[in-house]
Amino acid sequence: MAQGVRLADQHAGVDEPRDILGRQDAETTTAALTGIAEAAVRVVVGREERLLAERLGVPTAAGGERAGPVVLALGKFGGREMNYASDVDVVFLHDRDGDVAPPGRPGAVGTTNAHFFGELARRVAKACSAHGPQGRLYELDSRLRPLGSAGSPSAGGRREESNRRSKPALTSW
Repeated sequence: MAQGVRLADQHAGVDEPRDILGRQDAETTTAALTGIAEAAVRVVVGREERLLAERLGVPTAAGGERAGPVVLALGKFGGREMNYASDVDVVFLHDRDGDVAPPGRPGAVGTTNAHFFGELARRVAKACSAHGPQGRLYELDSRLRPLGSAGSPSAGGRREESNRRSKPALTSW
């Protein structure tokens, strides 16, 4: 988290004086604040994905291609309209179903991509929302997922698609 907080701190001070002095319009300020949040979330997602892959292995699809995370920005974050007090509303997705082979054990199956990316979503939310010596990076809200709190923190792949079709009453978009 410290790397993300330092990144946000370094860039937040750039636009604040111009905004307070009236030398920057609201649209420019909100776009800059959103850009800072986006960069910080990218840093945290990248770091947590790397750490998780070191522990669990690399998520792959049936054809052997690497599966990856998708972070869908919603609310003021998605609309590039963040202000100084905005939280970061996101939905975590992953692009392919498949399995994760444990590191150092080629051919062995350790877990599923759904589990890997669900754990990644939990770790990113925890890292962004945790209070540290420099404060909290952002309040990250990932409760707006397709199946609500009943579903996995990360949605994606074919199994998730069939779940959405069979349980439309739980979907809250």
